[in-house]
Amino acid sequence: MLIQYGADPGLVDSHGFNALHLAVQSPQPMLVLYILSLGRLDIDTKDGVGQYTGLMWAANEGNALNIKLLLQFGASVDAVDQRGATPLHWAVTKGNRMCIRKLLEYGSDPTAKDQGGKSAVDLVHENKLGRIWDQAVLEATVLESSDTLQKVSPNLTSPNHLSKASLIIVFCLLENCQ
Repeated sequence: MLIQYGADPGLVDSHGFNALHLAVQSPQPMLVLYILSLGRLDIDTKDGVGQYTGLMWAANEGNALNIKLLLQFGASVDAVDQRGATPLHWAVTKGNRMCIRKLLEYGSDPTAKDQGGKSAVDLVHENKLGRIWDQAVLEATVLESSDTLQKVSPNLTSPNHLSKASLIIVFCLLENCQ
């Protein structure tokens, strides 16, 4: 209603948050969709706290639906915050499989390093999130080539690692099953 009367969703508060930054921190994807549909904000605007984008905040909140909306509206998976972390770093830190999956589906680079020299894959190992990561990779369409598979999850191709269910998922992904 405020927007109908001229309120500017691009105005920022004392933390540098605009309407989109605040909306993606809520579990309200319809609010995020409404703000995005206005087309009046730069989707990759960074806040004043840590130079975080809306996509980073959505990854931090673990909201895969908000991530999907942001990505569909063109949010950058390559944006970095003041520490050089990407949205994928954030999703891995939270250990949210669906968020990781969506970011990988949209081309996030799992080997991009932050200023500390750590990639999302490094964080997977540090936080012992191998199963979550491997499942996200299997579900994503990252299995385009064996080189990509080896790069993002070198242990995934080990015969001892794959269960029957995982093999079925890999087969379906390779055959473009839905």
